Amino acid sequence: MHPGSPNVRVFLPILFLVIFVSCQESRSLAEGFKRVDCLVRDDPGAADELAEVQAATDWKPCAPRGMDRSFSGKTYWFRLRDPIGIRPFLVVLEWKVLWEVDMFSVPTGGETRRMQTGIRRVRSTWPVQIGDYPAFPIETGQGGTWYLRLYSGGVRLGFPISVLTREEFERRVELESAFEFAYAGILLPIVALSFLFALGLRERVYAYYGLYLFFLWLNRNANYGNAFRLLYPDWPWVAEHIVLFTLGCTYLCSLLFFRKFTRLREFMPQADRIAVGLQYLALILIPLALTSAPRYLLARTYIFLYVVSILAFLFVIFVLVFRHGQKSLWLFAAGWTIFYLAAVPHILYLLGFLPYGVLTAFGPALILPLEAMLFAGGLFQRYRTILLEKESLTRQNAEILARMESFRHAGTRYARSRLSGIDVDAILLRLNQIMEEEKIFSEEGLTLAALAGRLGISTHEFSELLNSRLGLSFPQLLLHYRVGEAERLMKAHPDKTLIEIAFESGFNSKTAFNVGFKKLRGVAPSKYRP
Repeated sequence: MHPGSPNVRVFLPILFLVIFVSCQESRSLAEGFKRVDCLVRDDPGAADELAEVQAATDWKPCAPRGMDRSFSGKTYWFRLRDPIGIRPFLVVLEWKVLWEVDMFSVPTGGETRRMQTGIRRVRSTWPVQIGDYPAFPIETGQGGTWYLRLYSGGVRLGFPISVLTREEFERRVELESAFEFAYAGILLPIVALSFLFALGLRERVYAYYGLYLFFLWLNRNANYGNAFRLLYPDWPWVAEHIVLFTLGCTYLCSLLFFRKFTRLREFMPQADRIAVGLQYLALILIPLALTSAPRYLLARTYIFLYVVSILAFLFVIFVLVFRHGQKSLWLFAAGWTIFYLAAVPHILYLLGFLPYGVLTAFGPALILPLEAMLFAGGLFQRYRTILLEKESLTRQNAEILARMESFRHAGTRYARSRLSGIDVDAILLRLNQIMEEEKIFSEEGLTLAALAGRLGISTHEFSELLNSRLGLSFPQLLLHYRVGEAERLMKAHPDKTLIEIAFESGFNSKTAFNVGFKKLRGVAPSKYRP
């Protein structure tokens, strides 16, 4: 998928239109009512009692264009008096993951009416169901007071509270729905292609990427999209917990994908061990999101992890590109860089340092399709690199086998060739005899000098002989025989574990076995094993 594809051509105009409409000035509460007062309560249970709130003396005048509170577990109240205008309108809270929002209508001399919305309430009970934002209808021409109560369990509260006519609200809902479907039309095909590649090529890295992108899309949709309305309108518990749950799953899958994609264990084993530790931490945090654990603590933990991890990812990628020559990571580096540039203002917004805005609140979500396309390009580039590496390894392996075969069966037919007065072919035959019959290569501490002594030649002569006749260094020679022995053991003893086979073949660790085997055969031992 590229910027000229049909999905992208549809998505980009809708994206710009959504940004344009979102940036237009909306009427705030202060422009919809002649007087707005504010009240904050620590205890959400006590604050739920309207009588207590009505009798409170600590109301303060305010003219809010929106909420701006950072990770607070308090309950917020607005007292609204005397609607402006003659047409009915809606009070719209432009944030979709609000736990409990109540509007109390207290007419003069009449009966109090309570309307409830928020993701903790079944959607069919919402007073306004045409959109995904909590909203309440206000009838003008009647006296009285309205009390707006807002509680959201400790998440960041920074969003506009607008006064819109029903027609204005319906137009916004239609536009955002078109945006959501165009958004899904870009991301979900990439997810599907990732799983097809994983099945076809038997490469887990594509499955990790597909899961990463799927959970990221689901988290974005649960946070800002229409997931509650379309997927689980009658399951408030899911709506309450899914945001932090999918955030944890996204983080875990990003670590799995990053480690596999960059071959981190092979090139930077110490960094890989840190990444494994973070995976275990994610496995602890994910189930916590399904409990009643404090949301603000989990949210701040994830913010910290994402900030540190994205910076670490960028550092590791550039090290691998410039130090280890992994050119296939260029598109991946570009994707992470763009995503990080969008994430910084968003994180500052979440921490309360920047105000609400389209780019601060939705920047990472808006940039996600571009990041996904760059990542998809990086995966394809990596696939081509792996194919080229496998072809090169196959040629090298064939050449090594041909060289070894040339003296393995030479017997008495070889012509006597000398290297500084040494019978080279006789030495090579003796070398092959020691390796094949005595399996000296399985000795962990075998050195060039020790093997040269067994052959009766000097270390310098042995090294020169290997390079000139076999085109191998001493470590390459050992690797050839050790990998060959590991292949034989895997076929002859399917009951043995890979670590047992590794040690019996002469490798001193499972990591060295995996790296060496994949270097020579092009696949990991676990995939090669019949």
